[in-house]
Amino acid sequence: MKIFKTSLILTTLSVSSAAADVTGYIDTVKELEDGTVSIRGWACDSAVSSTINVHLYAGAPAGNKDTQFVTSTAANLASESQVSSACQTQKVSHRFEARLPRATALKYSSQPLYAYGISLSKKANLQLAQSGKHSIPSRREIAGQIDSVQERTSDGAVVIRGWACDRFNDKSISVHLYANAAAGGASAIFVKSALTGKSSESAIKTICGTKASGHRFESVIPKGVALRFAGSPVFAHGISTSGGANSLIGNAGRFSIPNYPADQKLSQLMLNADGSSISGDFVIPAGFRVEMDRNINVRNLTIQGRLFCPAKGHFTLKASSLHVHGSEALLQCGTSMTPFQGQLKIAIKGGVFLKDNCDGALVPCSDRNIMAMKGGTIRLIGNKANSKWLKLNKTAEPGSAEIVLTEAVQWKAGDRIAIAPTAYRYLEAEEAVIKSVQGTRVILTAPLKYRHNGQSHSYKTPTKTWVVDERAEVANLTRNIHITSDGNTEAMNFKGAHLMIMPSSYGYIDGVEFSHMGRMGEMARYPFHWHRVGDAAGQYIKNSSIHHSFQRCITVHATNNALVENNVCYDHYGHGFFLEDGNEVGNTFAKNLGILSRRPLPDRHILQSDIDVSSPGRFPGPATFWVSNPNNIFKDNVAAGSQGTGYWMSFARGVSCEKFNCSFPDSRKPANVFPRLEVTRQFDNNTARTTTVGFTWDGVADGALTENPRNPHDRKIVTVHYAPAKTPTIRNMKAFKSVEAAMYTRAQTMNFVNALFADNRSNIWAAYNLVMRDSAVIAISGNHQPAEFKDNSHFTGARIYDGPMDLSGIDFINFNDVSYGSTVIKPTPFRSVGASERFANVAQKLRFFPEPSRKIVFDAVSGPTSLGGTESASIRDLDGSLTGTPQSLLVPTHAFNNAPGCAAPTDESVRAMLCNYEVGSLYLFNPNKATTAFGTSRSDGVKLTTNNFMNKVNLIYGGKYEYNIHYNEELDLERITVVFKTANQGALSPVVAIRDLPGRHCKMSQGRSVASLSELRNAQDSAYYSAPDVLYIKNKATGKAGYVTGTSNAQIGQGVMGKILCQ
Repeated sequence: MKIFKTSLILTTLSVSSAAADVTGYIDTVKELEDGTVSIRGWACDSAVSSTINVHLYAGAPAGNKDTQFVTSTAANLASESQVSSACQTQKVSHRFEARLPRATALKYSSQPLYAYGISLSKKANLQLAQSGKHSIPSRREIAGQIDSVQERTSDGAVVIRGWACDRFNDKSISVHLYANAAAGGASAIFVKSALTGKSSESAIKTICGTKASGHRFESVIPKGVALRFAGSPVFAHGISTSGGANSLIGNAGRFSIPNYPADQKLSQLMLNADGSSISGDFVIPAGFRVEMDRNINVRNLTIQGRLFCPAKGHFTLKASSLHVHGSEALLQCGTSMTPFQGQLKIAIKGGVFLKDNCDGALVPCSDRNIMAMKGGTIRLIGNKANSKWLKLNKTAEPGSAEIVLTEAVQWKAGDRIAIAPTAYRYLEAEEAVIKSVQGTRVILTAPLKYRHNGQSHSYKTPTKTWVVDERAEVANLTRNIHITSDGNTEAMNFKGAHLMIMPSSYGYIDGVEFSHMGRMGEMARYPFHWHRVGDAAGQYIKNSSIHHSFQRCITVHATNNALVENNVCYDHYGHGFFLEDGNEVGNTFAKNLGILSRRPLPDRHILQSDIDVSSPGRFPGPATFWVSNPNNIFKDNVAAGSQGTGYWMSFARGVSCEKFNCSFPDSRKPANVFPRLEVTRQFDNNTARTTTVGFTWDGVADGALTENPRNPHDRKIVTVHYAPAKTPTIRNMKAFKSVEAAMYTRAQTMNFVNALFADNRSNIWAAYNLVMRDSAVIAISGNHQPAEFKDNSHFTGARIYDGPMDLSGIDFINFNDVSYGSTVIKPTPFRSVGASERFANVAQKLRFFPEPSRKIVFDAVSGPTSLGGTESASIRDLDGSLTGTPQSLLVPTHAFNNAPGCAAPTDESVRAMLCNYEVGSLYLFNPNKATTAFGTSRSDGVKLTTNNFMNKVNLIYGGKYEYNIHYNEELDLERITVVFKTANQGALSPVVAIRDLPGRHCKMSQGRSVASLSELRNAQDSAYYSAPDVLYIKNKATGKAGYVTGTSNAQIGQGVMGKILCQ
């Protein structure tokens, strides 16, 4: 047994069951009206005529680890005789009352109470009877009620009045206001909080048990906020300061926010309770039509109802995000019938990053956004006064501050214009500001830096007059509706605002200016962007300008049937007009003008194609028009000034798409969309000028991953063969001032009609079958300035490449030599270029004005003891319009091509022979090794070593020649396939002896075996004769190569004899 002094607080206790020295009882534990707690009872030290102290503990008996000392008190109040009898004392007081302050009671609220009498006789300090049977009460109770919810007549704000308190806690508390339901309910929406600091009546203080604090509240909800909750019931929760529950106060749900008329003025909604303008988040709720009659400058603007402009007025809308959200949501400024005639500037601020509405892991949340979502509609229709782009009617020289246009204009002082380049340098595009306008004359505020051509030149031939119109386009960039990025553009780090039309939403844009928009290096962040909308029939962006864009201009992503018409895109990084995934079909791009397409900054691109120069003469990036699916309409567009390509037709082999979400195919998600097989819907009347390459049908991101940190799905560019089921016809294509090539195709048969090319380094260029009819190539036009020879001094009409080309009715104009200083510029109608395959090209109805000094140059012809790629090139002159001799064949000058009757052309053509025979090629094709050197010879004694791509040897057939091929192990017998290709289906190859094979007796896996060499020479089908150590073959081109699928005078016959089998 341990004895404790009365002055000590018990920390441990050992209770003796043998003694009962202290006795006592807890009578009551009661909360009083003032919130304090009264604990009453009696205690004594038996037979000791003195009062004792009582110690009170909460939670657990004294000595327990969970116990908490509460207080001590003296048992010295008067007591009854019965208590004295129990204590064995006379005239000694033993009753006690401990009064716990409200704060103490709250601290130990609901915990069991234990009382101990402290012995004076140094015996046991024992529990009083009923210890643990009572708990410390304390009401943590919110009281109050909503008195009224009323609209304030002066400004339409809603005033909510009432009172609330945390009873017996003499402090003001907060009240949280909710609409629709109490907090925690599925439809509950937090409105705002209010402080109960206003003075309150004595009756309220009596109920609250307080003296000093005020408990009334008055909460003013601005009309712009109240509008969101019109007609909704109001619920108020008192927020406990004593640790109790946050409880509903009286009249919750009884009052409602007043209903408002559906039509509202913006000025009535944009004020805080104190009269200042709202600058935080602002919502226009569903069901309301709000007319813009003042400026807006808020954090985030959400339109769930309708916000519209009047017919006129000057307004500025500033926000970090602008969301048009929901099926009723509409942002409208003008209609197609009544275009907006005022001025609207939408300036999207930076610094606020979204946490919602992000499009997956690849598209991070970003600031500066405008979005139509969940059925929302953005309709912005400007007055279109500046929407028509024109051309110069007079050449503008450097230093001039005046331009003359083809039509009188109503442009205004201060308008910003863009002037397209007309030489070879894309950076000679420039912008200017108008000082004044006098009809067709436009005076500028500053002189021009570069020359801009304002003249066209005509070339009359017996069949047609060709007009080479290389005049500079001039576009007014200013519109009366302007969307831009707010702030200092130089400090944005090329990350501006972006506008996105999301799935199930709608965009109608007409006559709108977009400036300093797009976010370089971020996926899906472009000035204007249909994003996975699906069928967008009826939606459009037209008559608009996009300038100084940090990334792209107009993007159509997984969206079909949209209209992109008469827009100007000036000075943009990356591709400009952009069909994104390859599943976009039915869209129309018409009368659009793209000027100044730049590659993104280093390490800021999102696609390799934006910067690719792996094949700079065929498909350099970026493209002013990037076309990923041919099943769209492109007509009457102009690309003027591109660091890369004007129009890049990049048709993927296959794409895996599910609900408009596309990815590179794999075994789990095989391709189900095949752009390279799609039919061209329409591609007519398009023009390219001042580009590296004008038009290309090749190059696609189907290669290996690039490890681009900004786009983990980005892939390297590889070649692709366009193979539609229906032969496309491209009409009225024009290309001028191309630094490398006017056009390039890698495709099955493509028809080009009425094409016009001028001042290009290379004009007609195709891998595989191209059919061109009734077109013209002007080597050096009257638009070409002598100084421009510094940028391009080589001019080729048609490149002899893989082929076969089929040219008919082509006018070659101005291919005469031109002196430039001490240099003579020598344009050439035909020139060879390296190729993997060589098919016989054909030409007829060619016309030359004037007759050139040379019509063909075969470059890189091998020496007499070797055979390379150029030697198998050829052009068949069907009607004599090229050479003067119908059916003659132009081939490179080489011993392997020479035959009786061959002669040099009468002009100054270089390394060319004019022959009269049929020619084809025999391939020892190895898919794993493109080029292997081996010996070959002709029966007249010509010997050489061939080192030709695809292991081919050109063969003259139909005459006396036979050929020898000397096998070596580098050819890899197990892999090679013997193939014969020629211009004529049904043709027979000459006899070819394959010698030095690794076996005594060899045969072909296909073809007929004959008994003698004589029988083989007389065979009219694919056959072979196996002699000791020599395999003789003859191959018939019974099939037709797939490269020619349409109507063409150039054909490819093909015979396959398969593998060589030796034993």
